[in-house]
Amino acid sequence: EMQAALGRSQVRRLKDIFKKRAELFERYRRLLGTVKGVRLVDSTDPKAASGHYCVSAVFEPPYMARRDEIVMRLNVAGIGTSIYYPHPVPRMTYYRKKYGIEPAKFSNASHLSDHSVTLPLGMHLENADVDLIVATLSDILKSFN
Repeated sequence: EMQAALGRSQVRRLKDIFKKRAELFERYRRLLGTVKGVRLVDSTDPKAASGHYCVSAVFEPPYMARRDEIVMRLNVAGIGTSIYYPHPVPRMTYYRKKYGIEPAKFSNASHLSDHSVTLPLGMHLENADVDLIVATLSDILKSFN
């Protein structure tokens, strides 16, 4: 199977893959730390860290309500993004009905769902790419002022 062959080849490179992703995440952390109105979802606990997996940026006031516009403008600039997760579990009808979940008790899940975006992270990126992504995001945010 093709997927198994690809998986096996990546397992051999796993250490290098994680190292590069961690380095890129650190670069995002440093650069986004200077951008007003956005913060990085981060954890100092290695068991909870997700930097090897994704870079989630959360918009703060006054940019929170403009997340979708920011995503569109990043995409127009050739920067792909993702929204994780557009429908948090507490808002899903199935879970609300089955478990009696009250969405108001899960305000963090709703906040992250509504006001965050996942930026590119992967082996295909170089430091210059992260620099460009952060500079473009910064310019977009500044254009709203």
